[in-house]
Amino acid sequence: SLCETVHCTQFRMDDIKAALMNAGYRCSATHKEPSAIKTDAPNSVVWDIVRAWVEKHPISKKRKDNDNAPGTAILAKKPTLEVNWSKPKALMVPKTKATRFPHNPEEFWGPKARARRQKPVAAGEEGGKSSPKKGGKK
Repeated sequence: SLCETVHCTQFRMDDIKAALMNAGYRCSATHKEPSAIKTDAPNSVVWDIVRAWVEKHPISKKRKDNDNAPGTAILAKKPTLEVNWSKPKALMVPKTKATRFPHNPEEFWGPKARARRQKPVAAGEEGGKSSPKKGGKK
């Protein structure tokens, strides 16, 4: 993630969304990863927001000492974008209570064994279901 690259504390989703929306870009959550976003902002804008976040929430000294780390080179530049962290009205809408990433409803939930044809029961025979034959193809 972006924060792991520069070794800073992770920002809340609302904070990064607010910064992107106030900069004039669209953003939304992804369907797969809870801590990822989709945006039409260019990489330079996203890295400027990360740089502004690091200025607001400084990195610990032991994390900053590695001069060969990629995060050090990224943070060496000053942000060119003035970041507005205030939350726009679009983010103030009450959230629904539905879970975004629900757990499986029961143990062993998911695809089961394929359906097999059952032999018909002849009149006079007892027993319900007959078990399918094991072996190769017919």
